[in-house]
Amino acid sequence: MKFILIIFLLCFPFSNVIFCQVRNLADITKEEALKIAQEKESIGDKKEATRYFNHVASICWENKSYDCATQWFEKSMQLNKEIGNENGVMMLHNNIGMICADKKEYQKAISHFEYTLAGRKKTKDKVGMISSLINLSVCHNNLQQYTQSIQRLEESLEYARQMSDANQMRSCYGMLAETYDKANNSEKSRYYFDLYRLFHEKVQKDRDIKAKIEVEKSKFEAEKANLIAKDLASDKKIKELELEVKEKELSFKDFSLRAKDEELKDTKDSNQILFSQKTKAELAQIAAEKEKEVKNLKIKQIESQQDRQRIIQYALIIGVSLLILFLSVLTLRYREKRKSNDLLNERNNAILTQQDEIMAQKDYIFSQNQSLVKTLDELNYKNEQITSSIEYAFRIQSAMLANPTLLQKFPTDDFFILWKPRDIVSGDFYWIAEKGNKYILAVADCTGHGVPGAFMSMVGSSLLDQIIHDKEIHSANLILDALNEGIFTALNQKDTKNRDGMDIALIIVDRNTKTLEYAGANNSLYYFQNDTFFEIKATKFGIGGTLKNRDNSDRKFVANIIDVSIPTCFYLFSDGYADQFGGAENRKFMSKNFKELLTKIYQSPAQTQRKILNDTINDWMGKKENQIDDILIVGGKIDF
Repeated sequence: MKFILIIFLLCFPFSNVIFCQVRNLADITKEEALKIAQEKESIGDKKEATRYFNHVASICWENKSYDCATQWFEKSMQLNKEIGNENGVMMLHNNIGMICADKKEYQKAISHFEYTLAGRKKTKDKVGMISSLINLSVCHNNLQQYTQSIQRLEESLEYARQMSDANQMRSCYGMLAETYDKANNSEKSRYYFDLYRLFHEKVQKDRDIKAKIEVEKSKFEAEKANLIAKDLASDKKIKELELEVKEKELSFKDFSLRAKDEELKDTKDSNQILFSQKTKAELAQIAAEKEKEVKNLKIKQIESQQDRQRIIQYALIIGVSLLILFLSVLTLRYREKRKSNDLLNERNNAILTQQDEIMAQKDYIFSQNQSLVKTLDELNYKNEQITSSIEYAFRIQSAMLANPTLLQKFPTDDFFILWKPRDIVSGDFYWIAEKGNKYILAVADCTGHGVPGAFMSMVGSSLLDQIIHDKEIHSANLILDALNEGIFTALNQKDTKNRDGMDIALIIVDRNTKTLEYAGANNSLYYFQNDTFFEIKATKFGIGGTLKNRDNSDRKFVANIIDVSIPTCFYLFSDGYADQFGGAENRKFMSKNFKELLTKIYQSPAQTQRKILNDTINDWMGKKENQIDDILIVGGKIDF
């Protein structure tokens, strides 16, 4: 399937230079055009100067003087920029890109084609966009960048579909089939090749139908002209013409008969002259020459027979020699085959011995396989039981997360939760409560993930219920202090030296004071106000493990108060999103990229933000990477 070159030539209209459309330029030489261009530029007529510079570049291009062509196209581009001819600049980028492609400098060609594509998108020139996208696809293809090539072709295909252009769709399908074939994706290649073949047949049928229409149209026009001619000619005129034709035919026949008579007469006279000139002496000489020819033929016949006899003798000698050689080779081969048979018999005996040993081993392996199958069935059963238990635990964990009624009451006009456990159950959890005029929201990342993380999340959720509902502690930093002490006590960390715990970000939104109070353990708070991004960094230690700092002072968390009387977008999150590996270089997504992504999307509706965040991390992981940690992001907009 060699579609690329064919479609490349069909779809790239830039083989003819765009600006040399004035016919009288074709008669102007390169030197004359350059002189005129420089004169026009000197008097300030830059628009006319560009036409002649383009003509000079075109002549260089036709002669494959690529550097020369590029030089004068760039000169023309400079003048077009000065006069504000953006369309001219765009098309000149296209020409220079084509020259780079001719020189196999595909990366440079891509930058020029990208410029042209951007311009055509501004003008909504779909035909031009298709051309530019196919140009880019061919360059990426030559650089073996098949993913980028396929993306360009799919975008081009979409525009072709919008235009219902079957011919362009056929070209795109053909190039996609070729590109997927190079990328070793035979299934996709066959799929697009079938589409290419289908659209090729459609285009051919359309052309055949148009051709038939043109033929029928021609017949109709001819019949119409004939009818008009018949209508115009009167019966009298027709009779006069018929009489004139008959008279001319009779005159021609009479002339032909006279010419035949003259020819016969000349032939007869010539024969008489030739006969009289043949004397008896000449006839005798002819007879002697004939007799000499007969003698020469007899001599040649005798020589031919002698040559044939010599050939037969040589053939017999060669045949006997070949027969002797053949018999010698046959005898030698027979002896070698006999030796080989003896050796083969010895090997067969050894193989039979080994076969008995193999059969004994086969019986042993079969018995082992039976035992392994039984063990595997038991493992599968246990695995199903464990998986079923974990899935049930997931339902329990989901039920223990924030009450949907409370989520709806949270003082935001837009709210989303992106929760992606690495395994079935998660070590990340969110928690929400309503106390009078205050709403408390927490996002926590427990030590571990899967079942251990889920157990820790249940402990954390239970302790938050006790602290806020039973102990009536409603200050962000004091809640974290109490949670730290609760984890330390619940896990008996003083005696066991256990260091498990969690990182957490907690906010309290007060409707009366229109404030947001924040405290965090290793998990920061991001928020936007007046189109400005803010970050409040968390305290640099987590919940659990110890109650003391290194200097033996008590660990205390710090609270921060934010005025949210103006619209405020906030985000609480675990570290799973930023730490996820992926991308072309298999690196972490990083907090920097996470912040930049939030800056781009924070003004969108909440569910749109959730979809973008989810799609972005899935694309980042791709098919090569697995999720390495639980992911949790909670975001909303407070607008009193």
